[in-house]
Amino acid sequence: MSRKKLVLTGATSTVPRMLSTAEVAVILNVSRRIVLDWIATGDLPAFRIGPQTRVIRVRESDLETFIEKNIRAMASPTELRVQENR
Repeated sequence: MSRKKLVLTGATSTVPRMLSTAEVAVILNVSRRIVLDWIATGDLPAFRIGPQTRVIRVRESDLETFIEKNIRAMASPTELRVQENR
């Protein structure tokens, strides 16, 4: 199945990339349940789409902001020791 790339011109050319909760979980190396918990608490902005609103999507830019805010908490203990020794 081939996916066609959406190409827009003019003022609407910036379409944000949307990620599924499974994709976010893979990117952050956590379970999908944790991602859903972050969404439920409002820590990670997300929205529902579709007629039954079962599909949840996270804007890539919101994920990047979330990562920047939480980078220290997500760092491994080894990474934290290296940063503290600088």
